[in-house]
Amino acid sequence: MGILGILGGLGPLSSTRFLNTIYKESKGRLDQDFPSVVLISDSSFPDRTQLLRNGQYEELLKRTVSSLENLKKLGATKFIVCCFTLHAVFDRLDSDLRGSLISLPEVGLKALKHLGKTSLLLCTSGSREMNIFNNELCWKDVEKLVTFPTEQDQSRIHEIIYELKGGRSPVEAYDELKAMCKNYKTDTWLLGCTEMHLISTLRSQDLGKQDFIEMIDPLSIIAKNLPKYSLCIES
Repeated sequence: MGILGILGGLGPLSSTRFLNTIYKESKGRLDQDFPSVVLISDSSFPDRTQLLRNGQYEELLKRTVSSLENLKKLGATKFIVCCFTLHAVFDRLDSDLRGSLISLPEVGLKALKHLGKTSLLLCTSGSREMNIFNNELCWKDVEKLVTFPTEQDQSRIHEIIYELKGGRSPVEAYDELKAMCKNYKTDTWLLGCTEMHLISTLRSQDLGKQDFIEMIDPLSIIAKNLPKYSLCIES
């Protein structure tokens, strides 16, 4: 397996949790049995939703390329950008970098196709406005399975994501999201923000409940199947 490069800090809590999940899901007894991972946690990255709304793609692109090149210098052969919203600039990357990226929206949509259940998309307002999921090639295969929140709920979901970045309890956030989403005709969530990984990795004992919502979390899927993604094996 090659070295996996993670561009994190977007936000810091979710990307470090992702790294922790990778090692929790890895099988091995010795240090040498575990995957090699390089994480750059760059919390100085400007707010993606704000810049995209202002049309400042080039600034985001420049920062993204610089970070990916630094990961490459450290030996990384495959890359994960721990921010769905930042995927908006991926089509502007050169073919070499773009071909080495693992697309989080693509992982999520393929998992949704396999599951075959209607799912509520939870993402930032920036991701939704930039059609991060709708622009994936496999979107046409699953678009009838995706439910979008109302404009009012979308605004509150965006706020909850930023509250998680600021250290809000994932248990509290889960409870609020569950109450908000009970009126939608689905009991499955498609997680379209890496901050939601803080919620998807909660344990049943954390919640003290048995009715945990089924979630499609691309970060958890990658962590559980890391050899496939690191070796670029098509599903």
